Amino acid sequence: MRGKRRVIALLMLLGLLLPGLLAGCTGQGSENKVLRVGTNPEFPPFEYIDNEGNVAGFDADLIEAIAENQGYTIAWSSMEFKSLIGALESGGVDVVIAGMTITEARRQSVDFTDAYYDASQM
Repeated sequence: MRGKRRVIALLMLLGLLLPGLLAGCTGQGSENKVLRVGTNPEFPPFEYIDNEGNVAGFDADLIEAIAENQGYTIAWSSMEFKSLIGALESGGVDVVIAGMTITEARRQSVDFTDAYYDASQM
């Protein structure tokens, strides 16, 4: 159940941050625009490393569809879960997608998206 809350939190983060992050990413016009995405690909089926060594899963499909719709390509950064918020705060990544649970402490650092997966934690 802990994982489900992480997913909800991540979704909320993504929904709130993505429009602003996409607006601030490098690249304009016909240049190749790159969205730097941080994840911890150890939470299947939401994010994991597939047999070809690529980030895969529901979250990967979602962010790739959003990036494609907005004219961006993705540069994945896989890291420890505990490093994701710091990477976002320091500008090492533009967005994080990793099934993150919303906590008051995290709300002080980052904005969360609306949930696309609803779960409860016991």
